[in-house]
Amino acid sequence: MSLPTDQTTVVKADPLATPPAKTTHTRLPFRFFPSQPRPINSPPRSASASPTRSMSTKARSTSSSIPHAPSSIKERFTLPQGPKAYEASHVKNEDKLRAVGRDFRSDTLTIPTDSMFEAMKVASRGDDVYLEDETTTAFEESIALLLQKDAAIFVSSGTLSNQLAIRAHLAGPPHQILLDVRAHINRYESGAAAALSGAASTTVSPANGMYMTWEDDVRPNLILDDDVHLAPTRLVCLENTLGGVIFPQEEIIKIGNRVRELGQGSVKFHLDGARLWNVAAETGKSMAELAAPFDSVSLCLSKGLGAPMGTVLVGPKTFIHKVRHLRKMYGGGLRQTGPLAAAARVAIEEHFPRLQTTHVMRQWLEDRLVEEGVHIESSGTNMIFFDLSPLGLYPDDLSLACTHPAYLPSGAEPLKTSGNRLVLHHQTNPQTLADFVEVLRRLKADPAGVRDGGSGGAAASSGVYATAGQRGK
Repeated sequence: MSLPTDQTTVVKADPLATPPAKTTHTRLPFRFFPSQPRPINSPPRSASASPTRSMSTKARSTSSSIPHAPSSIKERFTLPQGPKAYEASHVKNEDKLRAVGRDFRSDTLTIPTDSMFEAMKVASRGDDVYLEDETTTAFEESIALLLQKDAAIFVSSGTLSNQLAIRAHLAGPPHQILLDVRAHINRYESGAAAALSGAASTTVSPANGMYMTWEDDVRPNLILDDDVHLAPTRLVCLENTLGGVIFPQEEIIKIGNRVRELGQGSVKFHLDGARLWNVAAETGKSMAELAAPFDSVSLCLSKGLGAPMGTVLVGPKTFIHKVRHLRKMYGGGLRQTGPLAAAARVAIEEHFPRLQTTHVMRQWLEDRLVEEGVHIESSGTNMIFFDLSPLGLYPDDLSLACTHPAYLPSGAEPLKTSGNRLVLHHQTNPQTLADFVEVLRRLKADPAGVRDGGSGGAAASSGVYATAGQRGK
């Protein structure tokens, strides 16, 4: 996939235009910034006493040359070494890649590729806070064109992107956000909406257990009246995907239309689209179609796409202009972002087309787990939520077995899991899926083996179901 590009139009000044009138400045009759006073009892300065005036032309030329650092300063400075120095100096990236390929905890664990670093080396190195980094500006334009929105801005994280959108949309208290109780904004952003925007939140547990609907969840909780006892709803936030589940586009359109109609333009519509790329890959819908109902959309670059870092926030020009000011106010202004934007472009163009393969791998693993008697909550994208209780097992049992040599296939390296969620990504090794199924089979045959050590099992398990927070993470 190639991101769209835009042709920049250069507007030349009209040579026949009337020049602006000159501004006349009044010279002050006194020195506005007084010079530093001489010490008491210091001798008066004179032309003959001034060493500068008595210097020859050659001496003056020498004194105006660029000064050099004293010879006592070392040519190279070496930072002191901490306890992790040896470990850091012996890191092998091929080992990191192999470990990531056997890690089911999250798609945030993907690592940058060599092609990303090659692009980073030739990226521009301007200052993005001054809007002087060409690579970043071009990347922002491409994302705006891809989603058919007016403008975009590159920020450091999805949390910052969501919070900038919330603050830019809301004029000031009293105001309220309506969102899913499991949403990342509600569960995993440290209460930032209340702290940074003074916003109250109405959180909803969807009646269908999967996604909010207009009839059952949004309309009953939308506050639009003028009752002084209530904070009116001024922003509705959706997340797609949430827990790997695709939010039906027709329901999104219905919510957006009804909110705008009843709110008469006073209610904005924001999408946390951290994994919207997976929705496009699975449904075949364009990113522009998926983003169309929303006033603003946040797109993560470092999850399934595997960029080193970053999120892009898109929306109207006036909105993004305000966000740029807020980004600086929040301490989120980044300087030389060109290499990061270049890596993100490579991530989209190389890995976005491969997300569908990730979903196929998820379906294969899901089918094998069902065959083994595991209860599955299918997401439809790159996540699996499983329940081992029909087998008399707990998630901690499986996590321990994935690192135990007695349960791993011969010669296989450990697997990493977290709770009862499995997340696949573009760097997941296909052999990892087969190894995981084999570990489960051996665990079914000998569940006591992982419990004899005193850790794991029912006593250590926090439960068999995914937590609400894990669903939105």
